[in-house]
Amino acid sequence: WLYIKANMFCYNINCGGTPSKDISEEGEIPFLKVYNIVNNKVDFSYKPQYIPKEVHKSKLKKSMLRPNDVIMNIVGPPLKKIAIIPEEYSEMNMNQAIVRFRPIKYVLPKYLYYCLQYDETLRDVINETRGVVGQSNISVSQSRNLVMPIPSIEEQAEIVSKLEEMIKREEIVLSLVSDEKNLDELKQSILSKAFRGELGTNDPSEESAIELLKEVLQEQVK
Repeated sequence: WLYIKANMFCYNINCGGTPSKDISEEGEIPFLKVYNIVNNKVDFSYKPQYIPKEVHKSKLKKSMLRPNDVIMNIVGPPLKKIAIIPEEYSEMNMNQAIVRFRPIKYVLPKYLYYCLQYDETLRDVINETRGVVGQSNISVSQSRNLVMPIPSIEEQAEIVSKLEEMIKREEIVLSLVSDEKNLDELKQSILSKAFRGELGTNDPSEESAIELLKEVLQEQVK
């Protein structure tokens, strides 16, 4: 597996902005705020806000969102609110408290989504924010420098499949006791096994890490 900074396998990691005079309760382009990330999913039914398409394509061009983009809040507490833009929204935008990760074709959005949920990915960055009174912030620069393990795309798909199967099974069991803390601890245990390569997904016949690195670097210079 390669351990690579996010800016090497994502296009233009950016946060949004807030054109306050252009935001309204009705409009053309859905405008996401942190409160629209609920249980690591986009929930645009809660206090929906919109911006004009003209603003979306001009002032906020750098923070356009499309299906399968991965987003994360960078202003807390709490931090680590992560979601994938669902297929039902062909275009969205976001405010300055959210950062966007758009992976290149060699990294699956769902794999990146789970990487960001894994405590170890953000541990050092979050530790740097502790002790600060009030807000805890992650910078865009820190987001770009997050290091994640990247196996071949076939193994990523297998990891995602096994993760979702295991998490779903354990959620059903723990729903009987309604213990959110235990559920989160169990999820982290499953994620830890996944990103240590302990779910039995690695196949020696898959392309080597060196070949994957070459492809990633070639993609970045295009």
